[in-house]
Amino acid sequence: GAGVPLFIAQSTADQVVLPNTTSLFVERSCDAGGSVRTDWVDYTDELGHGGMAILVGPDVVIWLAQMFDGVANQSSCGVTPPVAPADPVPTKPTS
Repeated sequence: GAGVPLFIAQSTADQVVLPNTTSLFVERSCDAGGSVRTDWVDYTDELGHGGMAILVGPDVVIWLAQMFDGVANQSSCGVTPPVAPADPVPTKPTS
């Protein structure tokens, strides 16, 4: 729901979880009144999707501790993401 703070870490080069889809989710969550912290990470393909968890894991632990301590979520809503949101209604290919 809109009252639940979110922390999202997304690589701009991820080929498993596509960054434009995450960007659309963040946009819609913010539009619904959510408090979303989005950390966009630029990395080369060598790090891979799994390496992202290792990279941002410490940030997630700190964020969780802050949430339990009552620290307000540092929302990124209103900040233009480095990746444009996906088209929510993709066009069908023509034959």
